[in-house]
Amino acid sequence: MKEIFIELYNYHKNRILEKDSNLYFGYKFKNFGYLLVICLIAALAISPIFSFIERFGWINMENHVLENMMKQFSKHHILFFAIIIAPFFEKLIFKVPLILLKNHKIYKISFSGKLF
Repeated sequence: MKEIFIELYNYHKNRILEKDSNLYFGYKFKNFGYLLVICLIAALAISPIFSFIERFGWINMENHVLENMMKQFSKHHILFFAIIIAPFFEKLIFKVPLILLKNHKIYKISFSGKLF
């Protein structure tokens, strides 16, 4: 698991899109399991932060945009937004810059997280 974490860290420092040459299912399944554990640990570490943000009143979960959307639109409209529109904008915002700007200086500044 330490190797996967180091690979993840190195990828974050120098993002190069490459296809994995190892096609063995067990290897990929093991890596998936390790990444899942890393994500769960990160989620457990970050979750209390959201509780504090809500407790201090910086956000109001009682008046959420999704609640208003559920009252305003039909189920068919919400499914259309969730299945068609949201993935389109996700790809437009996250995937397109990865592909088009992978060697550009702006990409390294904006997507590296080093500004924060």
